[in-house]
Amino acid sequence: QNQLLRMDNKSGFAGVSWSKRYSKWRSRITVETKEKCVGYFDDLQAAGAAYLRAKQELHSFQPTPRNIV
Repeated sequence: QNQLLRMDNKSGFAGVSWSKRYSKWRSRITVETKEKCVGYFDDLQAAGAAYLRAKQELHSFQPTPRNIV
């Protein structure tokens, strides 16, 4: 819940990465040590927004991502 954006992140969004298998942006979040797929999206902005909605709902301790590296 309280992680910084990784320095090797290429999407610019926490929890969003490119899926070679589906050729789409994948949004995912970790809840209680288990990774949950939020969904696959054609648009990077939509994947980022989906992650933010899931974070607000599932991470009550830190509902907004920490973007400072």
